[in-house]
Amino acid sequence: MSESLSTVSRLSYSIEEAGMRCGWTRTRTFQLVADGLLTTYKIGKRRFVTELALRACIARLEAATEKGELPRPADRPQRGRTKKAAHTPAESLK
Repeated sequence: MSESLSTVSRLSYSIEEAGMRCGWTRTRTFQLVADGLLTTYKIGKRRFVTELALRACIARLEAATEKGELPRPADRPQRGRTKKAAHTPAESLK
């Protein structure tokens, strides 16, 4: 028995393809990777997501949702730039 290429499911996807497959934005997909919810592997400079990792991520998201443990995006600490405290003239003289 041989299967045609059109009926064989893929084992892995690029980050963008994985996100599209699940209906997530590119940003959300990378955020799931950064949060450790979506596991990936690299070949050279490219990063890939397996079908199994996608299914496991969705299962983790479902479990966390049922427990009410997922942070809303507004609750998540911002990465990168942070606001610097305003200096008062008295502080600069110290």
